[in-house]
Amino acid sequence: MAESDEFLVACMAYCLSWEIAGANASRHWRGIREYVQHTDGMSEAERWICELYEEIGPSAQEERSILARINRRIDHPRRIVNFHKAILRLLPEAIVEAAAKHRLMNSLVLPQGYGRIRIWLSEHKFARLRPKPELPAPATREMDFKEFIEHPFFVEGFRRFWHAAPKYRNCKQTRVLLCVSAALSQMLPGESAEALAEWSERLGRMGNYTLQTREDVAELCQMMFDASYDAQELGYRLFADAKEADRAAIEAFCRRYADELTGFARDLVRGMQLAF
Repeated sequence: MAESDEFLVACMAYCLSWEIAGANASRHWRGIREYVQHTDGMSEAERWICELYEEIGPSAQEERSILARINRRIDHPRRIVNFHKAILRLLPEAIVEAAAKHRLMNSLVLPQGYGRIRIWLSEHKFARLRPKPELPAPATREMDFKEFIEHPFFVEGFRRFWHAAPKYRNCKQTRVLLCVSAALSQMLPGESAEALAEWSERLGRMGNYTLQTREDVAELCQMMFDASYDAQELGYRLFADAKEADRAAIEAFCRRYADELTGFARDLVRGMQLAF
């Protein structure tokens, strides 16, 4: 499925907020968040991916990727105006002027004057007659998330728990919930609902999970029990996304119950350590 204009607009707005405000970028996200939540043009996966741009500032590769994908869609002056206005509309007044002058917006500014616009149109008319270059590579974090979401039941997990009451988990918290649940499902020798609930309770006590989180882990374990996951990859993802205290609790759980769990517990701990 082709990505939407709305998705690229939101991603570029996030990039500009990081470029201009740095560590204070989150102060300028209200308009972007409302747009992502309410626009009809985005797929559910695009909404999930947009939130990745709140976790850390974009790399140069990611900025180039987003800009190249926008520029590939520019085939008429109206498209320049539409993208330009749509991006700046998501940013607060305090940074709009700086955003409009930023280098990332250079290709989204129409030349001034009738003659220059005619030249621009002529250049783009001949450009359309040439073979189009290959699609630019997706941004690194987007590719990584698309690989992540392909794991069994991860799409269902995101639909069920992302921003859902009562926990309202963000993208990173949802990823951690899915990884913990997938890992636990592979450690357990039995598959009865009672056993899954009991082991979720044990892990929850060691990790100081809320009652709701323990129930969510048990529900996901029941769903994931017959699937197959890679211990080293889950270990890496927990290392990357989980808080240090949560990782320590998982490692302590695996060591304490090593004799009762499958070898997956040992391999998961090794995966987290190798990632470090």
